[in-house]
Amino acid sequence: MNKFLGILFCAWIHQLAIVSVSSARLVGYYQGNRALTSDQAKKLTHLILALSVPDAEGNLSPLTSAQKQALKTGKSANSALKVLIAIGGA
Repeated sequence: MNKFLGILFCAWIHQLAIVSVSSARLVGYYQGNRALTSDQAKKLTHLILALSVPDAEGNLSPLTSAQKQALKTGKSANSALKVLIAIGGA
């Protein structure tokens, strides 16, 4: 019985460790004024690219060359990186 409780306790602790690790997030906000490095991208879980402004018809402006490079660098260094685009306007 004690062996069973020990195994159950270890499984419970392992489950807690998985839950606590998976909920951690490190979000970066890229404005385009500096290059994103591979080391920075490896640490991130999410990358937000700033700033796409909609025109009168609601179309978003295309990514700048700096944003495209940050996207390439980020995804090549960290394939699990989630990329979002911040949308703004006047």
